[in-house]
Amino acid sequence: MKIRHGFVSNSSSSSFCLFGTYQNGDSTLVKTLRKLIIEKFKIEFEEDEDEYIDDFECCANEVTSLYTFCDDDCYYIGLDYTSMKMDETRREFETRVLKEIQKLDPSIKELHFYNESVYD
Repeated sequence: MKIRHGFVSNSSSSSFCLFGTYQNGDSTLVKTLRKLIIEKFKIEFEEDEDEYIDDFECCANEVTSLYTFCDDDCYYIGLDYTSMKMDETRREFETRVLKEIQKLDPSIKELHFYNESVYD
């Protein structure tokens, strides 16, 4: 059996499963990621929404060990369960994800499992 790591996408749909958080564009977490992206890549985001989302996802996934998926003003940030280490329990995995997210926004105290499909 083949396991796909990361997000699966094509021109008409995107699907993902992750343990993490869902944020809007005004959240501290998203603003922190945006600031890190700008500092690392010296990037100026385009006004075009599709271009912005593509640039943000790609760059956000480079500045943190977390996966980021964007759909309009919705930001899913976390890790999929295939990222769990062989000797790691589910609780240890979820604690690790929370610690990674709290490095960017210490106010986040609770995470959830997300399974989404987005169609164009």
